[in-house]
Amino acid sequence: MKNFLGGGFYLAASIYLAATKPLDLITAAAIAAGLVMAGLTATRYADWAAFGGGLMIAVSLFLQSLLSYRCLDCIRADVLILAGVISLSVLERGRHRCTLGFLSAIITVFVTATIAAHYDPPAVFGMEPAGKTAEQVIIQSEGETACPEKDRQEVSGPAMSGATSPGQTSSESAGSKQPEKKEAPQSQSAGSEDPPETVPATPERFIQVRAVDGRNVTLDAAEKPILFFSPTCGACVRVVEALAKADPEGRKWVPVQAYGDPVRGRELLKDKGYRGVSYVFVFRWSCAVPAMVAVGSVGAYITTTASEMLKIVRGDAS
Repeated sequence: MKNFLGGGFYLAASIYLAATKPLDLITAAAIAAGLVMAGLTATRYADWAAFGGGLMIAVSLFLQSLLSYRCLDCIRADVLILAGVISLSVLERGRHRCTLGFLSAIITVFVTATIAAHYDPPAVFGMEPAGKTAEQVIIQSEGETACPEKDRQEVSGPAMSGATSPGQTSSESAGSKQPEKKEAPQSQSAGSEDPPETVPATPERFIQVRAVDGRNVTLDAAEKPILFFSPTCGACVRVVEALAKADPEGRKWVPVQAYGDPVRGRELLKDKGYRGVSYVFVFRWSCAVPAMVAVGSVGAYITTTASEMLKIVRGDAS
């Protein structure tokens, strides 16, 4: 009975993954492992369930780092599993008590560091940024970046299908506000296939993406807020659905696929009712998704909070 709490956390993590993430090989393996660990907590091998939970978290963090893939679903499941490991470690009275305590401490440090470095903590735990406007969620001052330059590499492959129009691919509009002491990077010509020599810092207002015809295009976040998403991220699916319902034509936002198969991304957007233009990020996105880059009174900023994204698209955010 004393280990049922820990087993409950493992079971909750498996249910959460099954309910939020599109089922693929890695997700199915994680769900199965969580169920096995939950089952072990009801036996005399509960200590091995704690070790298994620690191994699951270590593998998850390693894959996120190796693939530069970060989504809220993954880290939330890791937090649930961590809670199970801690519960089992605290209740352990056998010969592995000290070892499990040390394991819990080490895993907690790594999970905490990952959240601090790559995620917005309030978004991870489902909390609203109380008393804050969208600009105050994560403020990016001039010259600062949320994603280190060394973590970004060019992504090869076809662009996401979708129609483009000159008004939506221009780097800036006639009415957009110009940033002080900063020049807009130049978009590549229609026939150019080479990546840009200089990469605009993310999340500054100018973002380099690739259009359906293979052109490198510079989007202006001051013209339209830019949503980075992945078709294999459950949180992204829910955000895309909400934004597409609020603005199906993409007049006030533009989706840019950060990870995954472009075909699946196009299918997701179409399935959720989005009828506007979409793009693929030219470089590897190493931050969490979903994430929206926008420009406000304080300059460029990024938010991973779904409610803030919806406010921005609806025009509720000041």
